[in-house]
Amino acid sequence: MSDVLYAVFSLSFVAAVVRGTVPLALAATGGLLSEKSGVINIALEGLMVTGAFAGACGAYYGGGALAGIVAGMAAGMLLALIYAWIVVVLEADQIVTGVALNLLAEGLSRYLLKLVFGSAANSKRLDQVSHLFDSSTLGRLLQNPLVWLTVVVVAGVHFGLARTRVGLRLRAAGDHPAAAEALGVNVARVRLGSVAAAGALAGLAGVWMVIALRGFQSGIISGRGYIALAALIFAGWRPLPVLGAAALFGLFQALTVELRLSREVTRIIPDGYLQTLPYVLTVVALVIWSKRASRAPRALGRPLSEHGAPR
Repeated sequence: MSDVLYAVFSLSFVAAVVRGTVPLALAATGGLLSEKSGVINIALEGLMVTGAFAGACGAYYGGGALAGIVAGMAAGMLLALIYAWIVVVLEADQIVTGVALNLLAEGLSRYLLKLVFGSAANSKRLDQVSHLFDSSTLGRLLQNPLVWLTVVVVAGVHFGLARTRVGLRLRAAGDHPAAAEALGVNVARVRLGSVAAAGALAGLAGVWMVIALRGFQSGIISGRGYIALAALIFAGWRPLPVLGAAALFGLFQALTVELRLSREVTRIIPDGYLQTLPYVLTVVALVIWSKRASRAPRALGRPLSEHGAPR
């Protein structure tokens, strides 16, 4: 265990925590916008997968990271709008629809991966994005603009929800949709916009994974969308704590990597068990934290017709 303890107190470990935190924070903040408006967003996993694949295509055929970022965010937003139309306008069950979109995104990405890149496992190596993601040291990682963009997004959402008219309308749509409609707020439009913004942020989170790995790989998201949803709940649907919760789960992931690299640990615990550690710790954290009072939006997951509000 001595090698693990040494690694945990190194700057490279801090860099690993940052790498794990950014996609979770982006996706969780997007989920926050969606759920604050009253729409459960189980589809974060599928939105991240979609953004990652579109980002890889954009970077490869568009010739750079910027094209990949734009393509990933646009694809995530498009899928999110489809999801929003199904659950807000058609009033389909949000949980079932979200799970279905996750399965669709995973299966479709595998099919398109073979069709576009000629491989069922991974895309072509994207060396054209290497200048944007150099994680050899913590200092170089902190030069990545997406790291600071994440901080700005979380701070902006915090300010916007608390201090702006748009934020007030969004919160009203999730807490008192009928009252909001009575005051002239188009709740359906607010929810559609909130879910679309969630898709853009989740798509950007997927692009981060592609840039970090220099390409798209089958299973690239590996449950991070669900962990982001857990971070959102853990943070009590509050923007700034979302960043802290994402950092905590990023710490779990980085610690798991260090444990898997330790020969002392792997002699005692099989690697297969270690791979499940981030998810086990996530469940444990949620169970412990569930005893703390935190309030979800009152109308979360409930269609507008239940509140007597027009669609």
